[in-house]
Amino acid sequence: MIRWAAPARVVSGAGSAAGLLLGGALTEYLNWRWTFFVNVPLAGVTVVGALLVIREPVRARKPPSFGVPGAELASVGSASLVYGVMRAEQEGWVETWTVSPCPRAALHDQSDVSQTG
Repeated sequence: MIRWAAPARVVSGAGSAAGLLLGGALTEYLNWRWTFFVNVPLAGVTVVGALLVIREPVRARKPPSFGVPGAELASVGSASLVYGVMRAEQEGWVETWTVSPCPRAALHDQSDVSQTG
């Protein structure tokens, strides 16, 4: 077993328990809308910590590349999924025009993932 797996599980479990308790306290004593603001200070701490700790070696930099076929596949896949879900409201989930775009979306998004690596 990897060394960090056990501590990562402990932190994950503790975070889940603390999140439930703090979320309950926020909704009980303040308002449920306060739960949306919890992520703001956490994101700030994360960004500051990342800027202070993460350093990229100069030799590791290479010019960014943009994969046009991958972008097209991801766009078509996402659009197909949105189209299928939007049609479900009008036609129902068992109609051909609702069901057929969903596998197409999965195939396009999966082919995009297989080309990136």
